[in-house]
Amino acid sequence: MFDQIFLSVFAHQTTVTKTEYVTTYPEIRETNKLYKRFASITSWENLRIVYRYFGDESDKAIELINRESGFNSYAKNPTSGACGLVQALPCSKLPCEMEEVTCQIKWGKEYISQRYGTASQALAFHDRNGYY
Repeated sequence: MFDQIFLSVFAHQTTVTKTEYVTTYPEIRETNKLYKRFASITSWENLRIVYRYFGDESDKAIELINRESGFNSYAKNPTSGACGLVQALPCSKLPCEMEEVTCQIKWGKEYISQRYGTASQALAFHDRNGYY
């Protein structure tokens, strides 16, 4: 269901607020897990950026980003020093500033592809180990 709802927003609407989305798609309210996933994303533009880079794997990428940073592009792990949406370690690996969401997501896509192959495989690794 997540994929169908996710794709419908991008196929049919250019801008939508969280309130409009929940009103338009009441099944989001009824499925608490999906609502929480959407509620943590700071903007719909960020969601579109994830979809642009991850396509059909966007739901897995969103889950990883939520686990790692709560979709906060300025997130920094005080213990490891990892930073950004995808928690680059060391932070100097990110080729951009903390406010550059598109760059961070693009870098995350490249990292995930090189290290795990797909976002699904990275999420499975995270499920087993508590990190990726």
